[in-house]
Amino acid sequence: MRNVLWLCGVLLLVALPATAQSDYRHRLRFGAINEQISENQVDFHLTGFDVRYSYGLTRHVAVAGEYGHSFGKPFDLDSTRLWIVTGVQVYPYAGERAEIYGNILGGVDRLKMGEGPFSWDSSGAFKTGLGINLYPHPNFGFNIEVNYKRTWLFGEGQNTWQGAAGITIRWGER
Repeated sequence: MRNVLWLCGVLLLVALPATAQSDYRHRLRFGAINEQISENQVDFHLTGFDVRYSYGLTRHVAVAGEYGHSFGKPFDLDSTRLWIVTGVQVYPYAGERAEIYGNILGGVDRLKMGEGPFSWDSSGAFKTGLGINLYPHPNFGFNIEVNYKRTWLFGEGQNTWQGAAGITIRWGER
């Protein structure tokens, strides 16, 4: 999946004509998420959504905050996962019709598996990834993003790959 994302980024840089740099300060992204969680060589999937707001400090650097919620029933256990992360987004290419970005976010992750008083656990979370925003309209676009998230829940390190697709709204020119 990472190779496909890199290829899309290279094609966008080569195929798009040079455009004026994007001058939008605010971005709000709504995404549908699929998580593949690996723990002790066991994989399971959760699906859900995330919402991210980013505030552009410059044309190429923004601070971001994200809330996400995923859910599923791996191993026949009702599961839900919540996370809140903040950090930095870097836009090496931020044109009028397309934006390519990377993010580095950190925060808190909370997972519930099964029922009972010991079914919840919280930990720190580190999340990094790449994304592309494509804008058919100056303020409204479509988003594809791939992330890696590392957490330490229930005493075990978890590696989570997230694939997301959604919409991005941008406003507030400088």
